[in-house]
Amino acid sequence: MNDHGTIQLILAANRGTILTRLLLAVVVFVVLTIWFVGRDPKLFPFMIAFLAMVALYSLYPLVRMLLSGQAIIVTDEGLVDRTGALEFVRWGEIRSARVRPYMGLKLVELDLNDQEAVLARLPPIRRALLRYSIRRGVVGPYLKASFVQGGVDAVMRVLEEHGAGGPSGQAV
Repeated sequence: MNDHGTIQLILAANRGTILTRLLLAVVVFVVLTIWFVGRDPKLFPFMIAFLAMVALYSLYPLVRMLLSGQAIIVTDEGLVDRTGALEFVRWGEIRSARVRPYMGLKLVELDLNDQEAVLARLPPIRRALLRYSIRRGVVGPYLKASFVQGGVDAVMRVLEEHGAGGPSGQAV
């Protein structure tokens, strides 16, 4: 038993997909670094520091999943999301779920009873970014199902087993 309930199931990370994303991120990082050096070498130390901080913040969940092999931990109280989106969501907070494609990933977007309660548990930067995304209508609170072994089907099956898939749990 931990602070999020008793572990019932661990959805494994899809290490191939995660490794592909990490390698792509490294390539983008190198290309941007070379581009910034060519534009103004005096700004190089500042730009490399900025790019490194952004990369570390956004890539940490992927590295953690790659090393631990855990994408989503299912407990009797809810989901512990290691994909980098939501942290912890209680079963009673999920009204329904639906699959949405976004930037090459398949996301399971959650319709939450109390969205603010879930967002309040996130770190400040991630909370601000997710709120901005929600306000723009890009994507609501979500689980990155592409990083889970078994993908969308595995995540939706767990949600449906716990009565959280809801009537709008249709794939798009």
